[in-house]
Amino acid sequence: MELCLIWAQDRTGAVGRQDGHPWLVPEDRRHFRETTMGSPVIMGRRTWQAIGGQALPGRQNIVLMREGDLFEAIGAVRSCSIGDAIMLAGSSRPAKAFIIGGADLHARALPVAQRVYVTEMDMELDLPAVYAPQLHSTQWSRHVESSLQVSRQGIRFRFIEYRRAGRR
Repeated sequence: MELCLIWAQDRTGAVGRQDGHPWLVPEDRRHFRETTMGSPVIMGRRTWQAIGGQALPGRQNIVLMREGDLFEAIGAVRSCSIGDAIMLAGSSRPAKAFIIGGADLHARALPVAQRVYVTEMDMELDLPAVYAPQLHSTQWSRHVESSLQVSRQGIRFRFIEYRRAGRR
């Protein structure tokens, strides 16, 4: 199973603010859905809450929660560690599994990930912001990059797929 990360960020690498997701770009949502459909998705509790506390259809949903956390995740499998979450995701032998957020979970999973899918918004957020982990060119290479597009809301964006350097 290939472990993948997926997020949207601004030009500075900001993926959001403490109070939530800063943009609503339907084209990015469609890209996220099409890219992750049929694959397990792993997320933190705050990301689970941010998506409305409902399982994403067509995907096994795994939510990382602290041991003893009484928070319910109906329609999702709970896990207490990233290692266990990855093992749960791999139990059905999917081709890929996705870490979908938050930023801390992305940073912790980056050392074992093989691909990263980034939607880069051509804008800069106001602070305070939460940042994606940096993808160093010695470890990651751009494999696919779309041209700059304009959303229905007028936000310019592009899709970029990174692969771990040395992999095909």
